[in-house]
Amino acid sequence: MTGLEWGTETAVFAIIAGVATALLLVSVFAGHDFDIGFLHADNDILPGLNVTSILAFLAVFGAVAWAMSGYYDVSPAISSLSGAVAGASIGLPLVYLYKTMKGQAGTTSAANADFIGQLGVLTIVPGEAGIGEVQVTLEGREALRFRARFAEPDKGTKLGEGATVRVEQLNDGVALVTPV
Repeated sequence: MTGLEWGTETAVFAIIAGVATALLLVSVFAGHDFDIGFLHADNDILPGLNVTSILAFLAVFGAVAWAMSGYYDVSPAISSLSGAVAGASIGLPLVYLYKTMKGQAGTTSAANADFIGQLGVLTIVPGEAGIGEVQVTLEGREALRFRARFAEPDKGTKLGEGATVRVEQLNDGVALVTPV
């Protein structure tokens, strides 16, 4: 190891690692709203594959390949192979984890119908983006919180925190609510 040597392949691997890491951070903070086209984990084409798992793969792939080619002077082919193996060791478990969690959510999603028509309390009023939060208590059980959108946004604009709303729909953890 003689220090970092910047060849063309090293620069490409570094760019892949940097861009993927930056986008992965955006994906983590933006949540499922960041998913693009069919690249959401509920897709029928490649179930479990989503933007987050792809970016995790690319970030690790780029970082390992960058280190192999830049620090250890390994050929681009071996660097790429090493990066792919390392990236797959991160990306594939993420795909499996999401599929497992989604399967578990499927067993509880029947309970979503129980929340329809229930009253809840706004804990965060939907802002300009239209997303807020509602807390709903079902039959004395533990209160659950959902992201909330108003069914008719113009009718909910004057409501504040603590306002009572009715859950009209519940899809993917987002409650469509109306003022009471």
